[in-house]
Amino acid sequence: MEGHNLIAIDPALASRTYFYSWHMNGPSITDAAAVLALDLGWSFIAVGDYTGDRIDDILWQNAAGHVVGWNMDGRAIAGTHSLAVLGAEWSIAATGDFTGDGKDDFLWRRDDGATVIWEMSTGAIASAVNTSAHAGTDWRMAGVGDANGDGYDDIVWMHDNGTVALWHMDGEIVVSSGAIGGVDPADWQIVELGDYNGDGRIDILFQNSSTGALFAWMLDGFVIDSAGFIGTPGAGYELI
Repeated sequence: MEGHNLIAIDPALASRTYFYSWHMNGPSITDAAAVLALDLGWSFIAVGDYTGDRIDDILWQNAAGHVVGWNMDGRAIAGTHSLAVLGAEWSIAATGDFTGDGKDDFLWRRDDGATVIWEMSTGAIASAVNTSAHAGTDWRMAGVGDANGDGYDDIVWMHDNGTVALWHMDGEIVVSSGAIGGVDPADWQIVELGDYNGDGRIDILFQNSSTGALFAWMLDGFVIDSAGFIGTPGAGYELI
């Protein structure tokens, strides 16, 4: 994690929430300092480079639904952007570059399952549009990432019955969709997406809820190229 920053939030202080930045070098914190204190009522909801400067920015939302972005430059807040006010029926589901323009976009989901993408452009919402397909409330969004190597982030879903499905995205358009495979949902849940074999495509990491064992699918689009157990963390460990 050399050169990366982590966010730490101290919720224990009664009047304000303090936001800290940790500069990391591997497992070591090389530097740490408070960036800003927020009034209570604001919640951290997402991180992503929505300005395209290759520096991750931060999204906050208050109890009234007001969404604000911080354009970050190290510990300095280079700018703030008031983005929208949303009703309580909306929650942020994921961050990803769905348009392939090098800027992160924000995927929101409504209580009834509807999904909307904020396509971002240098600190502003260029467009806020419904995705061309709809997933019911029996589908859980498991994560986003480029599944076919085309430079556009795609969306992975998991059904209550254990079916895992993929949407190939081009902006808000679901270019193609289909099932990848399935697991027993009583035992296995998706815990993370990541490129575990270095082929430039996302893979899926599952964890057994009883044993803690980790299992991975190596993906090439809708195809599981290979699958297998990774290992079992010791007692008391939790994937973060």
